[in-house]
Amino acid sequence: MDRNQPLVLILTVLAFGIAVAAAIWVLGTKNIEVYRMGIVNDLTHIASDAYLYRMKPATLGGGGGSYAGYSIPEKMVRTGFGFYEISGSSPGDTLMLLATAAQNLGTVTARVGPTGFLKVVAYTGDLLE
Repeated sequence: MDRNQPLVLILTVLAFGIAVAAAIWVLGTKNIEVYRMGIVNDLTHIASDAYLYRMKPATLGGGGGSYAGYSIPEKMVRTGFGFYEISGSSPGDTLMLLATAAQNLGTVTARVGPTGFLKVVAYTGDLLE
């Protein structure tokens, strides 16, 4: 019985190590999914705000049917999930948004159409689906 104890100890340590490695892998995968979903949620809020701007008459400080002149509100520019900006110059009826994920996980590019719906165009880095 004494001869088997070191073998049992080694097998127990090995099994524990494998379990810890598997847990780290699973939690890392879940973390990326949480960031991806959080970024899309933030982009949806920005799209909603932009659409409200587009629908407000120009005489009341809105876009009068266009996204031209829209800027992301300061409180929405940076969240725990990333940094958000308007990507390049967009035509008046669409708005291109770029999200840069926190922790250097990648970027998300999205388009807000004339109806205000958000369409994710591309993921990069670890955020790739």
